[in-house]
Amino acid sequence: AESLFEEGLQTAERVLGAGHELTLGFMSISAMLHVEQGRLEQSARLVVRAFEISHRALGNEHPVTIHSKFMLGAMRRVQQQDDEAESLWEESVQLSRRILGAEHFWTLVYMQSLSNLYRDKGRYEDEERLLVKVVEGRVRLLGEDNLITQLGFIGLANTYTCQGRFDA
Repeated sequence: AESLFEEGLQTAERVLGAGHELTLGFMSISAMLHVEQGRLEQSARLVVRAFEISHRALGNEHPVTIHSKFMLGAMRRVQQQDDEAESLWEESVQLSRRILGAEHFWTLVYMQSLSNLYRDKGRYEDEERLLVKVVEGRVRLLGEDNLITQLGFIGLANTYTCQGRFDA
């Protein structure tokens, strides 16, 4: 699979250009494959490159750039640079809310990731504030019985447990 993505990335860059949305998508997928194979340096280079190209070619407020910024935050999280990840994710959430909407699927994904980071830092009130919004958005977007929505309920229950709120 990796060689196919690498070939696809090279072809996309040659035919469409480095700043095309599909090319940037290939970069993100290739970066994730590198992470799964433990090749963090190659992944980090691709993620940084994708962010820089999307920012330059598409602008800071383009959904692909917002996603690239989120992916850069995810890479920083893997590299245990949580403060930088937090800053990138907070900006991704703010931009996504404004550009895509507060209940857009990707906005909710970004908020969920940021809430997980808050939890890991022991910031349970910040985590709860975001998770409540994520769950409410998922209920409206996907329905209460959706598996992704249910996972949000479980996350919220875990937050309450960490806070010692067993009656919530």
